[in-house]
Parts: sequence; C-alpha cells; structure tokens
Amino acid sequence: MRSFRVVLCVLSAVGCVSYVGGSAETGCDSEFNGRCRCGVVRIGEQNLYVTNCTDSGFKDMSMLKQLPIETEILIFTGNDVSVIPPNVFGDERKYDRLVKIDFSRNNITDIQGQAFHRVPKVGTLVLNDNRWRVDAEHTRIFANMPALEELHLDRGLDGGSEEQQEEGEVIGRLVQLFRDGSVRHLTKVHLRGNRQIGRASCRERV
Repeated sequence: MRSFRVVLCVLSAVGCVSYVGGSAETGCDSEFNGRCRCGVVRIGEQNLYVTNCTDSGFKDMSMLKQLPIETEILIFTGNDVSVIPPNVFGDERKYDRLVKIDFSRNNITDIQGQAFHRVPKVGTLVLNDNRWRVDAEHTRIFANMPALEELHLDRGLDGGSEEQQEEGEVIGRLVQLFRDGSVRHLTKVHLRGNRQIGRASCRERV
C-alpha cells in the first residue's frame, strides 16, 4: 500500500460564491422540506451544482438518500446530527459527479462503518468542528472512497479519556481506518485545533 502522511495545516480562505439564476425555488426534492438550496453555483471561474443545507435544523441525514444526482459539492453544515449511518447516501444511486462533502458543525460523535458508499469521486471530506469519537469497532468507514485525497478534521475529534489522549490512540485508530479503507490517494489529514493531538505524536504514529 502507498504510504501517506498526516499534515497539520490551516484551511485556506474560501472564495465568494453566488447562485446562478436567482430563482426563488429551492431546487431540491421534497424530502429536503424547503430547507436547502440545490442548483448551479458560480464558484470562482466554475459553475458547479451545489446542494447547500447550512443551518437547516436537521436532526438526521435521511434526506441525503434523495440528494440530486447532479450534485458536485454537498454542504451539510450547522445541523444537529450525532450519527452518520451506514450508506448515508442510500444504496440505489451512484453519485459520480460528487467531489466534495462538507459535514462541518453537525455535532457528529459517531461515524458508522460503510457510511460513504456510492461516492467514488469524492476527493475532499470535511468534518471540522464536530466531536467524532473514533471507534475501533467501526471499520471500513472510508472503504468506498477511492478518490479521497484530503480529510479535514480541524477541531473535529473527541479524544476520549486522558489515558487515551496520552497514548495517542486516536491517531492509531485513524491510521487503521485508512489502512482498512485502502485510501491510496490520501495525502493530507488536517488536524488543527484538536488538543489531544500534537505534532510530535502524529509523526511518531504515522
């Protein structure tokens, strides 16, 4: 297996975006209850199809099984969803155009095995500002993300007990998940702001 490295770094500034067309309709399926916006967005020099569910008050992710098939960027942030279940995007559709998922600020504590099926082109997964407790019992979390290159976990981890923090078990579990998932293109894992993880411990364990 190709080796990978864990890198601590600061997220770059996000450019301005604007929705193309300006329609008053949300553009999303009824399962989204009018809380999200789905459509083509101008990002820099590109027009990309974005599904945006920011601060939408969702308590689960069941509506993502009806994510528009055209979606290239999914922004599902600022909700109150503690668990990412298996097959969060269902087992019927294949999202070949989806390249980035942002699940920041959702109070996520648990990501279950085989959560990210049917998203073969996703290169960036953002899980910043959550409380994910990396559980050794949940395996194959990243097993169906062959294109994954960047994983953002800034302030995203719950390190557990002080003993676990001292022993660096969080890093060890993450590394095992990467190996189990055969994420051969993963080159960066952003871990800024996780107090239980220091630069030295990352270098020692990876």
